[in-house]
Amino acid sequence: MTLFRLLEEKDIEKIGISEKIGWPSIVAERDGEIIGWLITQERDDAVSAGPISANSAHTAKNLIQAYENLLKALGIIQYLFCINKKNKKWLKLVKKLGIYEPYDEGSDTVSFRRRL
Repeated sequence: MTLFRLLEEKDIEKIGISEKIGWPSIVAERDGEIIGWLITQERDDAVSAGPISANSAHTAKNLIQAYENLLKALGIIQYLFCINKKNKKWLKLVKKLGIYEPYDEGSDTVSFRRRL
């Protein structure tokens, strides 16, 4: 069984993240092993999700669902995330889902907004 929980300080070294981590960030854990995580970037002006890492598409989907449920429970009504333009597979998938609004485009990334 997979447990989805808030990221704890002891998890940071396990997942190998070096950038600043915002709150809330979550992990997926199975049998004591972290099999996925979704980090909130530290920002003052918005909730910005990512990066995400998971051992399977199923785990990634469930991480996103757990993250959105947590944000809703906290009264947060939207969040942002971006995808590197080189990652055409993810860009195509996000656009196909139709639940994410294009938000901004930089030279290397496309940002999306998700209204909850």
